[in-house]
Amino acid sequence: MLNPSSINRHIALFFALCAITLTASGCVYFNTFYNARKNFNSAEEKRRESLKTGTPVIEAGKYKIAIEKATVILEKHANSKFYDDALYVVGVSYYWTKDYFRSQRKLRELLANHAESEFAAEAKVYLAKCKLGLEERAEAVTIFQNILAENKDRSWRTDAAFAIGDYYFEQKDYPNAESYYQLVYDSLGDNN
Repeated sequence: MLNPSSINRHIALFFALCAITLTASGCVYFNTFYNARKNFNSAEEKRRESLKTGTPVIEAGKYKIAIEKATVILEKHANSKFYDDALYVVGVSYYWTKDYFRSQRKLRELLANHAESEFAAEAKVYLAKCKLGLEERAEAVTIFQNILAENKDRSWRTDAAFAIGDYYFEQKDYPNAESYYQLVYDSLGDNN
């Protein structure tokens, strides 16, 4: 027969093990997200730095690790405060690994379920770029035109105007291309 002090020790041990398990799972969750973001940020930094030399470098391996890790958050922690961040990481990582269909799906999910996210404006730009990658140029132009009409951020407006200018240039519609390139040029000296 168990005495009361033995029962108390067993109960205390049980609660201690529960606390350790919950803490460990929280650490694993955060560590998974941290590793996703670390690989993503590293790949993005390398890509941005390489643009200065004119030869873009895409570290597909780091983007793939970011996808793998962030997908764990999406699958196992749907109510996480990092959920929109994980959708963004996966969507953009798929874009840079040229998986435009999957990228588009994650970016649409981000925009549909987290419209107020800090990543929403950039997600729209990447969604339009996915449309270009999928040869859905008219849809891409529509999205870029919406970005121009709705967004106040100069960098997103500039990206959108440049992409539309490129589209019209490829279509040999030089007057329209010129008007969008002019928007890009105007934005270079303007703080709006």
